[in-house]
Amino acid sequence: MFEVRGYIDSVSYAVRVADNGEVTATGRARTLLDLVNGESVALSPTGPFVIADTGTPEGILAVLHTRTQVTSVTGDPPQIMPPSDPSVVY
Repeated sequence: MFEVRGYIDSVSYAVRVADNGEVTATGRARTLLDLVNGESVALSPTGPFVIADTGTPEGILAVLHTRTQVTSVTGDPPQIMPPSDPSVVY
């Protein structure tokens, strides 16, 4: 289980994802997750790109990190970014 808190257009939100996959989200966050489901999301300016499957914990976290101002993530969130490549200079 994990919880994400942050802001969408200066309005606070909270999203909880339970271990069984059940999602509890405040109004704007729920609307955002519904609107972007299935879209391509860039996890950083140079990628990687993932499909925003908001039926998965990874997809939910990717959408919130890229489309909102996240202030905290607590619990046991999934890893969405691949490990950095030590041979690449960032």
